[in-house]
Parts: sequence; structure tokens; C-alpha cells
Amino acid sequence: MSTPAASASSSASRPSLSFDLGALGQGWRKQVAADGSAVAAFETPIERSKNDERGYRLVTLSNGLEALLISDPTLEKAAVSLSVGVGHLSDPDDLPGLAHFCEHLLFLGTQSYPDEAGYKLFLSQHSGSANAFTSLDETNYHLSIHPEAVSGDNGILARHASFFCTPLFLESCVERELKAVDSEFRRNLMLDSRRLFQLGKATSNKDPGSVYWKFGTGSRETLWDLPVALGVNVRQRVIDWYNANYSANLMRLCVLSSQSLDELQDQVVQHYSPIPNLGLPPMTFPVPLISDHEFKTEISYRTIKDAPELRIEFPVPDQGALWRSKPGSYISHLIGHEGPSSCLSALKKLGWASSLGSSGSGHGAPGFDTFRISINLTALGLAHYKEVLQHVFAYLALVRATPPQEWSFLESSTLGQISWRWKEHGQPGPTAKNLATRLHSLYDREKILVGPYFATDFEPKQITDYLALLVEDRCRVFVGSKEELVGGVKWDQREQYYGTEYGVSPLTGVTPTPNPFIPTNLDLVKPHQGHDLKRPTLVRQTPLSRLFFKQDATWLVPRASVYFDLHSPVADVSAAAAIKTQVFASLVEEALADATYDASLAGLDFSVGSDQDGLQVQVSGYSEKLPVLLDTVMHRVRNLEPNATTFHSIHDRLCRAYANARLSNPSQICDTHLRHLTRETHWTYEDRLAALQGLTIQDIQEHAEVLLAELSIEALVHGNVTKEDALAMMKSVESHLGAKPADADALDYHRALVLPTASEIFTRPAVASPENVNSAISTYYQVCPRKDHLLRMKLALFAQIAKVPIFSTLRTKEQLGYIVSSGMWSFNGMSGFRVQVQSEWTAEYLDERIESLWAGFGSYLEEMTTEDFEKQRESLVNSKLEKPKNLGQESTRYWDRIELGTFDFFHRDHDASVIASLSKPDLIAFFETFIHPSATRSKLAVLMRSQRLQPDALHPLLALIPESHKSEGEALSSFKPTKQQVVDFFADLGVDAADAIEKATRLPELPKGSYRTIMPAEIISLAPETLGRIFELGAEEDEAAKAPFLLATSLVCRAWRHESQARLWHTIIFSAKETLDDPATNIRVVDSPASGRFVTGAGFVGPSEAGPMFPSGEQISRIVLSLRGLQSLVFTWAENIPATTFLGANLSDLSSLTLIGTRIVDFFDINPLPFRLKSLNLIAIVDEAPHFVQSVLITSRLQIIMLIFPVWSEDVQALLRDRYREIIKIILEYLAKPVFGSLKSLTLPESTTDQNWIEETGFVRECDARGIEVISWKKPFPS
Repeated sequence: MSTPAASASSSASRPSLSFDLGALGQGWRKQVAADGSAVAAFETPIERSKNDERGYRLVTLSNGLEALLISDPTLEKAAVSLSVGVGHLSDPDDLPGLAHFCEHLLFLGTQSYPDEAGYKLFLSQHSGSANAFTSLDETNYHLSIHPEAVSGDNGILARHASFFCTPLFLESCVERELKAVDSEFRRNLMLDSRRLFQLGKATSNKDPGSVYWKFGTGSRETLWDLPVALGVNVRQRVIDWYNANYSANLMRLCVLSSQSLDELQDQVVQHYSPIPNLGLPPMTFPVPLISDHEFKTEISYRTIKDAPELRIEFPVPDQGALWRSKPGSYISHLIGHEGPSSCLSALKKLGWASSLGSSGSGHGAPGFDTFRISINLTALGLAHYKEVLQHVFAYLALVRATPPQEWSFLESSTLGQISWRWKEHGQPGPTAKNLATRLHSLYDREKILVGPYFATDFEPKQITDYLALLVEDRCRVFVGSKEELVGGVKWDQREQYYGTEYGVSPLTGVTPTPNPFIPTNLDLVKPHQGHDLKRPTLVRQTPLSRLFFKQDATWLVPRASVYFDLHSPVADVSAAAAIKTQVFASLVEEALADATYDASLAGLDFSVGSDQDGLQVQVSGYSEKLPVLLDTVMHRVRNLEPNATTFHSIHDRLCRAYANARLSNPSQICDTHLRHLTRETHWTYEDRLAALQGLTIQDIQEHAEVLLAELSIEALVHGNVTKEDALAMMKSVESHLGAKPADADALDYHRALVLPTASEIFTRPAVASPENVNSAISTYYQVCPRKDHLLRMKLALFAQIAKVPIFSTLRTKEQLGYIVSSGMWSFNGMSGFRVQVQSEWTAEYLDERIESLWAGFGSYLEEMTTEDFEKQRESLVNSKLEKPKNLGQESTRYWDRIELGTFDFFHRDHDASVIASLSKPDLIAFFETFIHPSATRSKLAVLMRSQRLQPDALHPLLALIPESHKSEGEALSSFKPTKQQVVDFFADLGVDAADAIEKATRLPELPKGSYRTIMPAEIISLAPETLGRIFELGAEEDEAAKAPFLLATSLVCRAWRHESQARLWHTIIFSAKETLDDPATNIRVVDSPASGRFVTGAGFVGPSEAGPMFPSGEQISRIVLSLRGLQSLVFTWAENIPATTFLGANLSDLSSLTLIGTRIVDFFDINPLPFRLKSLNLIAIVDEAPHFVQSVLITSRLQIIMLIFPVWSEDVQALLRDRYREIIKIILEYLAKPVFGSLKSLTLPESTTDQNWIEETGFVRECDARGIEVISWKKPFPS
């Protein structure tokens, strides 16, 4: 809590100057508020879109703070944003990042609201969220919340305003929150966009008065270590800087809520008037970021990802005052054009670029700006980047030589006017945030809403003057590549903060035709009968297609949204098919770029993408021209003639993208692993990258024919269209494609892999980059199928309530890392809860902290007051009942239900009804059942482990370092080195530390009661040791008892190595307690770079004191029936497995079956079996085994047969021997039949035969590799 001293030096004692409201100028009128305070209101009407019914009022408070108030009684979510006109360009030179640090600290308590978590808790209780950002010249604090929580003495306005009146800057928070700032900085270290941003600053103008060079994020080093070492009191410097720069007259506020304008004004005046006014002039920075010294320079730099980029920057004057004519926007439109004869079109034909963008504003601050051209290069384009520059400069010269065209200006202006006329409301949060920022601009106050949308004044001279600045002699160029270019600029420098390697050296198209897609008819269609229905209706269904339609009766805008899903049975059936589908979709989009650029300018949009089901085509925008655009798109889909250069460009881009994917943030990779481990069909980045190797255009053409030959088409048409329009579009699509209906069963191969109950599953892959200091964890707790509505809503409410304490505990209090998130996780029909943390701590420690949080979370729920619980519940209900804000959002909601196949278009109402009925005991019971550590929960944790080693792990090694090198060893330890760096260090010292290093770098133990998945990151290759490890984990010490497990390992690996079974994609292992020594046995899907997905399984065990509980036939049936593509199946000690388990399962791919101590029963009703095996391995099986073998022989053409039983008691052996003699007799009867022509290996138990029989039949007695005596066939089999 705060102390008097804590606030004495903060802003509470700041003097406030009076503000002359009478000097505001024309349109403003001074008023006296109800409490006697003065306020000025802007009385000139603010120009609104004709589609906008909201009320607007602009006021200036007595302290100079300007506020835009927006009233909308229909709002279900309010928003507030306050923008302070000071950013990191105003940082003190000796404390880089101070403005950003100050932004963080304001959230952690004020005199009126001292609880550091109180702000976020209040937001959570009222469906709210908040954030902030610090830019060059602005710091913006924004939030969204339920409207009822806006007003009042303790409403969100009071809490928000207190940031700027009486922040505490508590001593206890300063160093702790600094960790969050440092974690944010470190999160960005490997992001190319941030590295380039800082490199641009570091290489900018350093003349007196320049400020662009400053490092804005800050780090522990810049904000703590260096200043503290110099005796700087960082907290006091933050307070001093805040007191000197946070002035009311530099603040702009936007409040958007459902209250009346008068009520909003009263609240704003009450809570924001106390903010001190220092009378500061607006910040301006007249020194340009590029001076004569930086002109005509080339800056070559290393990227993290293999994504070459070319950027050209021209310094230009601040364009804020030219908002009526917008010359920069006109020129940006010309440069960024993608149609025929455009600069990008030419570069694409050469195979040098994949995209080009230009922007004439937004990169600077008041006083300076830049015009920027950014080009994403292909690998070929990188090699020819000089020629790319020549093309760009030639195109600029062509544009300069062409007089400004008024028709082009008017065309752009007309499109902007159409967008403004039919403007739809966006989300309240971004709306308030953008408007608060816009209030700093120079727009006339009555134009504050419309100003950015279109230019009104055609000023040719301003355009030509602007173009005269865009010449080669007035620019600098950035060339980014992963490796230094041969013969290029040498990377002989390193940027101070991000460590980017770079070098600096001297730097040695037609105006678009008129746009045919501009709409001419913007009339609304006549409503038809039933047009006011609240959901889409099915208007057409055939074996090929299904069309849903809804005419808009809500938004009354001339727009529409059209969706087509083209489901194909072959789209995702393998990694190769998936990548071909993706490349095909990209080729279509590239082929359409020229034809559709004009359409996008005219307010139409389209996409052609690939997903797990096939292709998805979407078109949207002004409805008149949508059929034309749809025809254009579908014609190209069906008649694509891929261009070789474009293909190689896409191929190159995808290869780099998938190769770079492993360098993404560990938290992102964690989620990728989660998806792979919980989905039946999911292709990893490695799978896709491998599938790209050797891919040709011919492969794509052949795949496209198969892809589009058989389809199931799902469609939605929604908006300003008639039913007849929708049917015509569907018929046009069918005509273009000419496909046959697809078999529904062939489309069903994307299902969830269900975790067994009472399972604790871990996988621990390493972070790919040895430079990345971050580890991460994504923990998934399985809850229920999506169709379990009640449980899913309990999960949603739990996620809502748990979000703040998870964030507050793991990020704010424990400072584990900047990335902390939690929420529902749904996929392929299953739902669960996921917690994710990225941190410099070890992944195992993160798991421990999450479990510690859960251990005390029950108390948190128990102690939650009824009022707090009801607020959280109401908050979630309100979010469910929140209405869409525009036509596009409504369309997306409908399409989401159609894609899921639920067609429950009122699901939000249903959800809200169920949530409203939930009680606190319901929530506690849910937590204790699915989340609490003592629950019989299903947990899957992905622990991405940084290759950097923690200092405490290396501490034992310091004792091995000679005294003369102790300081070097301590420095190495604090650096968090990789294992290889440690090995190299000791090798250089000549010290043998191999054993100690191995011990120090060993994987930490996992929590008791968990099972670690075998992953290739820990076991190098798919070899006998892999499966051997699985069985040995639980085998007893007695060698005789261990024998069957080792035998199973041998025979399964033997089948694996067999040529015909080189790629077993799924093996399932059903086991009991004897198999794996753990009360929560489970083996899941794991990955192999060579063989894809290779082992999955499920264990079912009872309490240890009661002995093992064998998996039941019902349990196993459920698992088997949930899988497809199964190729290998192992049962160990499974009791009474009914043969009917195999009925109904898709086992057409099953090649290998292993039974260990398993009783297969009820075989008389299943013959033949629904699979064709190549390998059959039986160990210690009894009862109806002979019938089972006979059924297998009838169905399959076996190549491998192995029968083994261990050396156990005589009575057991006698029982086994009798059954095995029956099996051998059956085998021998079939030996001469053609079905045995494929048999290559037959191994039988020695004790089932006698010596004479062995000699007569040609078998020999021998010991296998583990010393177990068997007999094996050693002669060619009879034909």
C-alpha cells in the first residue's frame, strides 16, 4: 500500500496553471458546469457519416484537456482512450525507455485506488480489458468495458483519470515492473520488424536537436543497471519526468459509451479536470531524421528470418497541415498500384518481388516524416536488388514526368466518399483509441471524423513539389538478408541494443487506367418475404452443394459478404497434398493480383486460401460488382495456367517461411506442438518443408485436377442481395468448376485425438535457436467435446474468472515473463483450457509455478464473494450477447457456425442462458474435476526448453575451474551459455569436465505422477532403443518378468524395419500397470523427422493398492474408433478385448498387430476381420487365440509371424502351450496355401514343439539377441 512518502513526490503536489478557454477560437463557447467549473464546448456541428446515428460533442476542460464524447445508446461495450502528446522521443538522453517505463508504472496503483491489481480486476469484473502503448510522440492509455461501469465515483473514468492525477509509483513496484519492460524488450529481440525499426533509428541523423535515434522500449540495462551504477535514483527520475511532461493541455480524451452526452460531460469534467496543466507547448521536432550525411546511403543488415526485404526512405516535411489535399496519399496510391504496367507487376514477372507497399505518412512525428517504399524480395530478387532499385527509380521518374491527373484524384476521392457515406461502426476500443490520437492532429474540429477519409482539394503543385523530393539523391536504402551478400556491403558494425549486424556504404511504370469496378448503383435491394429473419436459411441443397442465404435487414448498406468452401477429399490427405493445395491457392491469388487490384480500390475484396478441408473463396464489398469479381476469381481457379517464375517465387517464399517458422517465439512453437499432439491429421512445419522439396509445376497442375474433380461446396451469401442473386452466384460457381459430388465419408479425416482420463503428459522439445534465451510452456487441460454445452459454458466462465489472477500472479507478481495468457482452447470438436507462459526461466520451473497457482486457486474461488462472482458471470453473459458492429462481423458469425457444421445461429443466446444459470459451486466443482492438481484431469504440457543454461545449473561446474579463470567462468555462467559453449570453454582450459557437464545439463525430473513422451528432440532416431525405452520404463527388475516387454520391443521394431513397413504413421499401445511404472500411464502421438507421427497410446490403470485394472473392451473400442489411418496396434495385458472392437473402425491401413498377455474374446461373429495384416506377433495370449489367428489368416497375406511366451510357472506354461499348439497346427495347415506365399519370417516358442518336429519341418533352435530361446524358420517356404 502507499505511504505518505510514496505520493509526496508524485504529481499530487504539482501546481496547475489556468487555461484560457476564450482563446480557443471560432466555434468554441465557454460554459459553466454544474459544479461551477468552466468548460468550453465546440458548437459547430461535427460532420458525421449519413450512416452514423451517434451523438458527438467536443469539449475542452478548464485545464486545457480536449475531450471527444460519443453517445450511442445501443452500445454493449464502452471505450475510453487518453492520449498524452509525449512519447519516447522526449526520453532523457541518459535513460532510454523512460516514457515506456512510466506507462507501465501508471497501471500499478494511485492514491485513490492503491491496489496494484485493482484496475485490471475491476475491468475483468465488467467485461473489460485495457492496454497502453508508447510511440515516438504519444503515449496512449485505452480500455473497453461494460457501459454500466463507466460512470460514478468509483467507475472506470474515475480510476482511469487517477493515473494522471495521483499515481503512486510505489517503490515495491518499480524494479519488479522493470522486469516486465525488460521481458517485453527481450521478447522483441528476435523480431525482424523491431530490429529494423531500431536500426533505422541508430543510423539516422545525429545533428544537434535530432531525437529520432533514441531507443524507446528500454531495458533493464538502460533503465536500471547503468543508471543505478552511476548513483541515479530511477524511481525519482520517473516521477520527475512524469511531473515535467504529463500536462493536461497535451492530453486528448475520447469516451464512447451509452450514456447521454450531458452525463458523459459531467463525468469527464468531474474526473479529468483535476489533472494539472503545466502550460506546455505541443511537442515538435523540426530536425529531419535523414540529413545530407545519410542521403544516398545503402544500409545492409542481417535478418533473423530468411525473408529478404528492400526499403527505400525519403525524408519529407510533416504533412499534417496538408490534410485537405493529401498529396502523399495520391502518390502512395500511384506507387503501390498492382495492376498491369505497375512497378510491382513488372517485378513479379521478373520473379524478383512478391509484394510492394508505399506510405506517405505515419513514420515520423510533428515536424518531420518519411515517404517509405517496402518490397518483399524473392531469393532471385535479392541477388538482383540493384536492378530492383533501378526499376523503382525509373518508375518514380515516370510518375514525376506525368502531370497529376485530376480524374485519378477524383477517383480516389470518390472511393473515399463512398467509404465515408456507408461507414460502419468498428469495435469501440480501436475507435476510441484512434480518435484520441487523431485529436492531436491539425484537422478542423468539425472535420475530426471525416478528415482522414478523402481529400477535397486537388492541388497539382503540392503533388509535383512532393514528387520532386522522391529522387535517388535524397534517399537511403535498407537491404535485409539472412546471409551477407557476396560482393555486397560488409557487416562490420553491430547495433547497440538489438545486436543487429549491419554495414553502411554509398549507394552506387504507368499511371493506372480508369477503374471499372467503381460501383454505379448503390441502391438497396427491395426486401423479400422473410428478409427480416434473424438467421440465414438454406435455399438450395444438392449432392454437390449447399447454399445459405440472408438478405440484410439491419445495416442497410449496399454491401454483401459471400463465402464458398470447396471441400475436397484429397486437399489434406497427406503433407504433400496439403502443400500442393496451399501452393495452388497461392498461385491463384498471384494470378488474380493484376485483375483484382482495381476491385480492391473500389471497395471490393477477395481471398483464395487453403485450409484442412480444401479451398476457401471469399468476396465482399459493394454488392453491385460482387458477381463480376466472383466470376473472375472462379474462372482463374478452374483455368489456372501457372507461371514458372511465380511458382518459383511462391516455392521460395514457402520454403523460407517454414524454415523460419522454427525461429518464431517459443510460445508460438508451443502452440504448434499442441495442435500437432491433439489432432488426428496435422502436418508440421517440417512435414510441409519436406513436401516442398522437388515440387514442380506439373505436380501442382496434376493435383489441381484431382483437387477440383470431386467437391462438396458449402456457401453463404449475406447482405444487400436477393435470393435470386445468391442462387445465380451458386450456379455460376458450379458451372465454372464442373465438379462431381464428393463422398461424405472421404472428407472425414480431421478429428481430435482425445486424451485419456487421469493423464499427465509432457513433451520437452528444445528451442531451435541457440541464441534464444526464452523458454515457454503451453499447458492444455482437456475438458469436453464441443457438443457438451453445459460443460463448455462452465469452461468459458472459468476462463473468464481465472484470466486476471493467472496474469496477476505469473506476470505481475512473480514476473515470470512478458507473455502470459490463458483461455479456452477448442479444436476439431474438443474443448479445453490452456495456459501459456514465455520466460527466461526454465520450462520445468514454469510448470511448477502454474501448478503452485492451481494448488491455491480453490481458496481463491471459495473466498470470492457472491457479488464478485455475479459480476464475472454477468460480464461473460454481456460479452456473449454483444451484437455485431457491422455487416462483416454478422457475416463472420454466421459463417463460423456453418464451417463448424452446427448451424446453431443463435448459439450466443443459448450460451448466455446457460452461463446465467451457473453458480459458484458449479465453478468450484469444475475446477476440482478438470484443473486442480489432485483431480483426475487430462493434462498435456509442451515445454519448449531454451538451449541456454541457467546459472544455478552450472554452479557445480565452477568448482572445476582453476582460480586463475574463475572470473571468466562466472561471466560465462551469468551469460546463460549453451551446452556447446560450456564444452568449448572447458576444452580451452584443458579441463576434463565431460561427466560433470553431462550431469549439469541433464533434463530435470518431471513431477511425480507424470509420463514423459518420447520425443526425437531427446531420442535422436527411430530405432529399437526408442520402443525399448517405452517398455523398459515400467518393466520389473526381474529379468524373466521383463522378457515379454523386451520381446515386444524387438518384434515391433523388426516390423518397423521391414521394407514394406518403413513408414508406420500410427502405432497405438494399450497398457496396464505392469507395462509402465506409473499410476497415470499414457503414451501419446510423438514426432519423428524421418517418419512423421509414430507412437500414440493410452493406458488405463486402477489404484495401485488394488492391483492393476486392465483396460476394458469398451475403453479400447472408444479409442480405436476415434482414429483413422492406424498402421500398428499393440495390446499389452488388456483383459477381455471383444473382437467387435475392430468392427466400425477404419483399420484399412493396419499392417502390424501385437498382442501381449491379451485376451481376445467373442470371435465367432467376426470373420473375416476388417484389416489386412503383414505382421502378427503374439506373446502369452490364451483363450480364443486360435480362432483369432484363423481369422487373420483368412483376411491377410502375412509376411511376419512371431509366437512367444515367457518362462513362467508350469501351470501357466501348460495353458499357453496348449493354445499355441492349436495355433501352430492352424499355421501349418495354411503353410502350403497361396496365402503363405508372402511369408518371410516365422518364429515359434521352443516349448511348443519337440526335437523331431523341428528337424522334420526345417526349423532350428536358437537364442535371440536377448538370450531368449526360440525356434525360427531358416529354409525357403514351400511354394
